[in-house]
Amino acid sequence: RERENHDLSGEYVRVPDFEVEGRPVYKKAGTMMCIRYWPSRSQWLIDRDGLWDCDSCSAFAEGRTAPHPAFEQLLWYVWEDGVHKEDP
Repeated sequence: RERENHDLSGEYVRVPDFEVEGRPVYKKAGTMMCIRYWPSRSQWLIDRDGLWDCDSCSAFAEGRTAPHPAFEQLLWYVWEDGVHKEDP
């Protein structure tokens, strides 16, 4: 069975001249999906609906000290079966 959010994977490109709290924003080509920082919770979010000012997301990682979402120490949680589960 294919995972619920299998399409989150792929190549994201940095959005030029756009940051949140000094951290870059990335967009997946051909989609509305973006990776952005959510400062009130110190989390990186993957949002399939684009750049919204909310904490709704398909995946997140605690990112208090991570300068970018590909930081090796980040542990991602992906929405699956009604809850965010640790990404295998």
